[in-house]
Amino acid sequence: MKRALFILVISLFTAVSGFAAGEKAASVAFANVSEVSALPAELSSMTPAALTELTPASYEKMTGKKLGVKNALALRAAQKAIKKHSAPNADIEKGVYILLAILGLGFLAIGLLDNWSGSDWIIALVLSILCWLPGVIYAFVKMKNYYS
Repeated sequence: MKRALFILVISLFTAVSGFAAGEKAASVAFANVSEVSALPAELSSMTPAALTELTPASYEKMTGKKLGVKNALALRAAQKAIKKHSAPNADIEKGVYILLAILGLGFLAIGLLDNWSGSDWIIALVLSILCWLPGVIYAFVKMKNYYS
């Protein structure tokens, strides 16, 4: 029985690793996003990370010109579009994530989706070790970060 459970866990781990093997793209092509193309030329040529951090005050400090209400609204819309398009994509299907969470391996799914960075997977591991149910609940709460 232990051997069968061990083989099941190993096969499940290799299946999940196969889903998460691809690296997440560091940057997404934002030229086709209509909100970004509506920005002034000096703003549309900026990197997505710099554009999301830009404020009208920092634009004025950078260029010496005021951004204006129309362009400030366009900047805000472009920032929302960039954040929407650069949201983390789930590498593991939702059904596999739910199965891992129910089996008490939610920390594995969280770790794979976060590329083992951050402390969310450690918290899920500790909660799963202490008692199965808190780990499952925590995994389901964190599921909203990966699936919309």
